[in-house]
This record gives sequence, C-alpha cells and structure tokens, in this order.
Amino acid sequence: MRYQVLLHEGVVNEALRPQLKTELRRIYGEIFRVDSEQVGVDITEIPKGRFFTAAKPSCSSLIGVGVPAGTSREDRTRFMSDVTAMWCRVTGCTPNDIVVSASDTPE
Repeated sequence: MRYQVLLHEGVVNEALRPQLKTELRRIYGEIFRVDSEQVGVDITEIPKGRFFTAAKPSCSSLIGVGVPAGTSREDRTRFMSDVTAMWCRVTGCTPNDIVVSASDTPE
C-alpha cells in the first residue's frame, strides 16, 4: 500500500516530512492490521502558484491511499479522522486545509 501525498510548495515544513511519513504508516498499520514497514509514502510538492482556492494560492494538503476492499464505514471513518487529526497536530493546519481520500483497493 502506498500513500500519495500532494503538498503545495512552502505549506508544510520539509523538516516535518519524516514524522508525517512515520505517523501515516503507523495509522495505516494499526487500523488495517498490517506491518507499517510495508506501507509506502510518496510526497509530491506542487510549485507555488499552480493551484488556487477562492482566487488565492491553495494551501491544502491532499492525501490519498487505497484501503482494503470492503473496509467498513466505521474503520474508513476512523482512518480518515485519525489521519486528519494527526496532520493538523503535526503541521498546525486546520481540518479545512487537508483532504483525505481512502478508496477501495481492487482485490
């Protein structure tokens, strides 16, 4: 399993990235009962001025990852809530500054 993370240049301090990767792996491993070392995290930084929200440069972080097909609504909600809460705690952003997507992985 691999997270795909899109960050806007200058929004998330680069020094926080190792901690964010570790926490993303931990959350996935705990909720879906897999070895967190088996979970990858790819981060792509989008250059400033490429995306906008309400005519202002976007500062949203986008996190996408596949979850096991058939994941219950309860587990999916807990997963997405835990990722959002961790991201806000570590980066100092608000829940309005993060988008988490957890789509079913084909079997």
